[in-house]
Formats: sequence, C-alpha cells, structure tokens
Amino acid sequence: MTAGDTPGGISQWDWTQEGALEIGGTLMFARGSTPDQVIEAFGMDPGAARLLPASRVSEAVRLPAWDEITLEVLHPWIRAGQTGEWAFAVDESSAGYGGYEEQAARALSHGREVAWFSWTRGCLIPGSSCWRC
Repeated sequence: MTAGDTPGGISQWDWTQEGALEIGGTLMFARGSTPDQVIEAFGMDPGAARLLPASRVSEAVRLPAWDEITLEVLHPWIRAGQTGEWAFAVDESSAGYGGYEEQAARALSHGREVAWFSWTRGCLIPGSSCWRC
C-alpha cells in the first residue's frame, strides 16, 4: 500500500479520474481565502453560486460548456469550497486551457499562498505553479 491508498487498493485521489476530470482539470488552492473570493477570482458571481453535490452539477452548468470544434470554453464553471484555512476550486470545464486560470491565481495570490495544478489525460500542464506574493 502506498501513501494515500486506502484499504482495498482505492486511492483517496480516485475522484480525479471521474467524469470530465478523467480528461483533464484544474485544482487551485488559496490559503486565507474564502470560497466566494475563489469564485470571484475565476470571474464568476458568488451570488449566483448553487450548493449542489457533484452528482447534480449538470443542473447548474450552462450548456454548451465549450465549443465542440474549437474547444474554447464558452461557459466556465467551477466547484469551490474550503477546508481549514485553504479555499479551493475544482475546474472541470477547461482542463487547464481556459486562459483564465493564471488570472485567477494572480488575483488570489496577493498576500496569500496559492497552489495551482492543471492536467490533461494524466499529464501536468506546463504553467502549473505555486505562488506566494
């Protein structure tokens, strides 16, 4: 058994291979931020946010989320939350190619630590970063 594995061989990170996250995604963590600040940093309105379990996220997503030909993200969406002093975003809508991830990380990093990871089909995308400003 390796670190992070649970009895029965199921990793605590298996959820990153479910749904669209299997194709790619972005995880962003900001120490000292709130979920509302994370939502705003991604250019979204926290007042429009809805509390839904992951299994019902399609109820809140404006479709189409991306253009099927150009793969441009048309209606980005994130899941945001907080654990301890870290707020976080899970972005399944762009697989790190939305063009807004760096802007969100910079907005959140003023006086805070930010860790940002993007991947596609199991590969980290160049440009993923950890910042402290």
